[in-house]
Amino acid sequence: MYLAQLSAEQKYAYMALARELASVDNAFSRDEQIMMARYRQEMGLASDGDLTAEQAIACFSAAHKGTRKKIMFELLALAYSDTSYDAAEERYLKKLLTAFDLTEDFLASARDVLSALNAVYIRMAALLDA
Repeated sequence: MYLAQLSAEQKYAYMALARELASVDNAFSRDEQIMMARYRQEMGLASDGDLTAEQAIACFSAAHKGTRKKIMFELLALAYSDTSYDAAEERYLKKLLTAFDLTEDFLASARDVLSALNAVYIRMAALLDA
């Protein structure tokens, strides 16, 4: 949704964080793989790049707070994409919250928005498939 707005360096940094998040639970699901492919397409990337998660965190720690919020929102959506949001993903997202100087309240609000967005998609699918 917001990823095309990132700088070239930030796009590769995002992919590094997304890769780390998708594999932190030791299960890189098909849904997560599809999301990663969509990210590359949205950002016009041919590959994920070779940044480490630490380099990516450093890149975004220096970014505008609005950018950090957008990144966290997108990563939360990735964590929920496989319907298996587990403790390892939660710990990783909380690590990023701290690194990006964001609050637990922001994460809770982002969850609420994603839940509402998902409900809209379900209603839309029901309407279109009827």
